[in-house]
Amino acid sequence: MNKLILITFYLCANLVTYSQTTGHIQIKCQPGVTIYLDEKLVGTTDLKYDGLLIDNVEAGRHVVEAKGGGYESELIYINVKPSKVHVHYMELFQTKRNEKRTKKNNKKLFGSLQIQSLPLDIKIYVHELGINASKIVDKWKASKISAGTYDMDFFYKGKKISKIISINNLQQAEVFVDFLNDSFSVSYRNLDAEENNLWADKKLSQMAYFIAVEEMPKPVGGMDSLQARVSYPEIAKRAGIKGKVFIKAFVDKEGKVNKVELIKGIGAGCDEAAMSAVKNAKFIPGRQKGKPVNVQVSIPILFKLD
Repeated sequence: MNKLILITFYLCANLVTYSQTTGHIQIKCQPGVTIYLDEKLVGTTDLKYDGLLIDNVEAGRHVVEAKGGGYESELIYINVKPSKVHVHYMELFQTKRNEKRTKKNNKKLFGSLQIQSLPLDIKIYVHELGINASKIVDKWKASKISAGTYDMDFFYKGKKISKIISINNLQQAEVFVDFLNDSFSVSYRNLDAEENNLWADKKLSQMAYFIAVEEMPKPVGGMDSLQARVSYPEIAKRAGIKGKVFIKAFVDKEGKVNKVELIKGIGAGCDEAAMSAVKNAKFIPGRQKGKPVNVQVSIPILFKLD
């Protein structure tokens, strides 16, 4: 009996010690993406967690690689802290493309796609582009898609809407899928070269942004200083809307924010307030091998009711 008690005590002590040296990583993205941790396969994202939960990861710096059929791979550097859950919202990948060119001047033709929906959380399937995504943001986007026509399927709770959508050169197809009223619409907006992310553009290629570097950009004065400059919309307060808004900031080597994008929002004007605060903030630039570089970084902005 005493021996059993000692064994139980030993196992519990080891479990507590182990939990104090490990943490967890939660990857948030569309389903069907294969995740590797330090070059070892750990699983595939699914709808249960809106991604994948990686348990009991040793504390320290780790490399997460995401690969998916029809998508370009993405590397993420994560510092895991003991007994903490590190949540990473993965940006939508660039879709693989069958690049089309004009016979006359051999130029590539690309457009982009934006999808909004009611309700917000629907599934998107485009076989030719390898897209099988769970939409969890207001505006789902995919860029640098070869011009052409594509069969697109949209799903929500057993319902399906199928449409053929044209992607035009230097235009964004803006799709609205309404499952609540069984309606669908698409409009087109002209894009400039920067919006369309034309990689062949020399100026833009010089402005490439790293996803992860040795020293990531930080707001001057810290996050508390940036948070203090955020204006909480009165309409959101009255409605009791609170939570975190995640903004992607494109910070250049001078510490200037050249562009911001919404990753995940909560609405009621909070998204716009967060984007404005981040866009006008000054950053300490990111560094790689001691040199300042252009970096894209995710910034969480908290809206909390008193």
